[in-house]
Amino acid sequence: MNAADPIRRVSVVSTGRVQIRPDHEASNWRPMAWWLLASRRWTGPRPINAYVIEHRDGLVLFDSGQDRASVTDPGYFPGGLTGALYGRLARFEIGPQETLSAGLDRLGYAAGDVKTAVLSHLHQDHIGGLAELSDADIVVSQAEWDTLSSPLPEMRGLMRRHIDLPGLRWHRIKTAPTNDAGLAPFQSCHDLFGDGSLVLLPTPGHTPGSMSLLVRQPGLPPLMMVGDLTYDAHLLEAGHVPGVGSPRRLREATAMVNKMRQQYPGLVILPAHDPGAADRLARVTLATARLCQPHDIHSEGSQMEIDTLESVQSGGATQWIRVRGADATNPVLLLIQQGPGLPMISEARRFERVLGLEQSFTVVYWDQRGCGRSLRRREDRVGISRERLVDDTVSLLDLLRDRFGAKTYVAGFSFGATLGAYAAAQRPDLVAALVATGMDIDGAAAGTCAYDFALAAARQRGSRRAIRQLEAIGPPPHLTTKQFTTRVRWATNFGGVTSNETYASLVRGLLASLVRSPDYSAADLFRTVRGISATQAALLPELASMDLAAALPRIDVPVVLVQGRHDQVAPGTAAQRYADLLQAPDKQLVWFESSAHTPHLEESGKFRDQLLRVRDTQLAKT
Repeated sequence: MNAADPIRRVSVVSTGRVQIRPDHEASNWRPMAWWLLASRRWTGPRPINAYVIEHRDGLVLFDSGQDRASVTDPGYFPGGLTGALYGRLARFEIGPQETLSAGLDRLGYAAGDVKTAVLSHLHQDHIGGLAELSDADIVVSQAEWDTLSSPLPEMRGLMRRHIDLPGLRWHRIKTAPTNDAGLAPFQSCHDLFGDGSLVLLPTPGHTPGSMSLLVRQPGLPPLMMVGDLTYDAHLLEAGHVPGVGSPRRLREATAMVNKMRQQYPGLVILPAHDPGAADRLARVTLATARLCQPHDIHSEGSQMEIDTLESVQSGGATQWIRVRGADATNPVLLLIQQGPGLPMISEARRFERVLGLEQSFTVVYWDQRGCGRSLRRREDRVGISRERLVDDTVSLLDLLRDRFGAKTYVAGFSFGATLGAYAAAQRPDLVAALVATGMDIDGAAAGTCAYDFALAAARQRGSRRAIRQLEAIGPPPHLTTKQFTTRVRWATNFGGVTSNETYASLVRGLLASLVRSPDYSAADLFRTVRGISATQAALLPELASMDLAAALPRIDVPVVLVQGRHDQVAPGTAAQRYADLLQAPDKQLVWFESSAHTPHLEESGKFRDQLLRVRDTQLAKT
C-alpha cells in the first residue's frame, strides 16, 4: 500500500448463490409482470457478493449479502401472493459456512470489526447480514429509506422486519453537489470519510435510492461497486439494463457509469451478482498491487509484521509466495508442499491456526511451478521435471538469503521434502536445516507398499469396488494419472494417508482452502485442479524410479526425518534405511506414533515443537 493510500485491502465475500430469471438479468420487450409469472427458465447460479474494504478509519462493508435463514426458516418470507412472487423471482442456495460472519472470518476479520456498512439498496440479498452488524454504522440513502416507508414495501422487495432491526445505528444520507472532476459525469456524491478514497454515487433505477461506491487508490485502477445496477459488467458495458426497476432511470445510471469508464479506461466494475467480479478484483488487488500489506485484525487474534503476497521469477516463470511473520527478525522457514501439483499458499490460514509457526518464524508459503497461483499460463505446465523443480527451489532459497541475509530453514512434505533434500544437497550454503516429513525416498517401495496395503484392506473389508479398481490397475509401477489416483484414493480411504480422512474429504478440503483463500481467483481454482493432473503426469515416471539412497547419500546440512508410524504411501522402512546410511552433520529420525503420511496435521503440536527444537539448536550454534 502507498503510504498516502488509506486503503489497505479490498476483498470479496460470497454469501451463497442465487438464480434469477433471464429477463431479470437483462431486460427485453416483455414487462416484468409477464415474465415473472410466465417464465420457466432460470439463469445459472450467480454469487451473492459483499465487498470488504480495510480503510485506516475502520473496516467497511459494501452490502451484507443474503441471510441463510431465507433457506432454512419457512417463515422468513411473507405469506400469500407476495411470498409466491418472491419464490418466482429468485431461488437461493446458501451453505452453513456461507454466512457473512463465516466469510469475514475466512478473510481474517470478525463481524464486530466492521465499523461502517454501506447498503447499495434494501433488497433481501443485500441486507441479509444486518443482524450481525450491531457494532457498525449502517449507511443507506435517504431516498431508499423513504421507499421502506411507502405503501406495501414488501411488494417492492423490502421486508421491513428484516431491515429495521432494533439496536442498529442507521445513517440516512443525501448526496451533495461536487466539483470533483474525477467524478464526472456525476454532479453529486457523498464522500464517506472525507479523503476521496471511498465515494458514494447515486445510481437509482433498480430501486429509487440505489447507490454505488467508487474506490480510489493511488497507482491502482479505480473500483466501482454497483450493487444491482447490472448483473454482469459486460452487460453494463454493452448498455443492457436489468429487468427489475425503472428502465429509464436504469438506462440513465448505466450511461453515467459508462461515461466514467471513458474517463477511467481501467475502471473495474464490481456488481453484486457477477460471476466474474471476484476474479477481476483479484487481478487488480493482487496482480497489480503485487504486495498485500499487513492488516491489524487476524482471525486468530494475532498481528503480522509481515504479510505479503509476491511474485518471483525463476527459470523464466512467474511463481508466487506468501510471506508471513509476527516478527521480521525471526528466522525464515520455507514450506514446500506435497503433491505432486498441490498448492501451498492456500494453506496459510490453516497452518497458522494449527501450527502457529508465524510467531516463531518468517514463514514462506510457495506455490511451485505448474500449481496453484503459479499456474497462470499454458506454458507454466510445460517441461516440468524433478530437476527443474529443484532448480526453482534453489533459486527461491537464493532469493530468500539475499532478502533476509541468512540461511533458510526448510520444511518439506512428501515430494516437497524430496525437493528440499535435493536443493539442500546442491546448495548447503542456503539451508540452515531440513525437516523432511513423509519424504518420498524409494519410489518402487512406496508404490508397492501403498498398493499392497490398499488391496489387503479392501479384501479384509469386503469392498468389492475397491478390489475391482485395484486389480484393474494391477501392481506398480503406476505411471498414468488414473492408475496413481486409484492407488492413492484407496490407500487414503483405508487410513494410509491421513487419520480419519477419506480421499473425498481431502479433495473437499483442498477446494475449500482455495475458495476461502483471498489469494486465489475463481479462474485460479479451475487452473489448480487441472494442473494437478498435468503435473502428476509429468512427474510420475521419475517418482516411480526414485532412489534417494543412491542419489543423495550425503547432505551437508542438519536433517530431521519426520515419519508417521502408519504411513502407507512413504513407508517407514524406507525412511529407516535412509536415516541409517545418510551422511549429514546432524541427522535424526523422529517417529510420530499416531500419524500416517501427514504428521504435521495429525500431531501438529508435536510437529511444531520439533521445528522449534531444530531452530533453537541451530541458533544456539550460531
